[in-house]
Amino acid sequence: MEVTIEEKATFDRELKFVLAAVEVDRRMDQELSRLSTTVRLPGFRPGKVPRKVLEARFKDHITSTIAEAFFRESFPDALSKHDLNPVDQPELVFDKLERGQD
Repeated sequence: MEVTIEEKATFDRELKFVLAAVEVDRRMDQELSRLSTTVRLPGFRPGKVPRKVLEARFKDHITSTIAEAFFRESFPDALSKHDLNPVDQPELVFDKLERGQD
């Protein structure tokens, strides 16, 4: 995990987290496995929906779930490592999470 900090204003910092491609793939596979057991789609038996269909249909949900989970895990470590004390709730903005890319 790579963290960069950019100072925007006196009390405004932007932390950028870069998640390794291997980790993105692993987390996507975990989320797809979890979804495959719970999702019910017409034309498919429960638990038998192909991964490609799940990925295409629930891509936004999968990426937001992964980003939020990663943020919850990484944010406290980044704060303590860089000796930062937040004065407000952080805002989570993620660019993209694609399979095979950092």
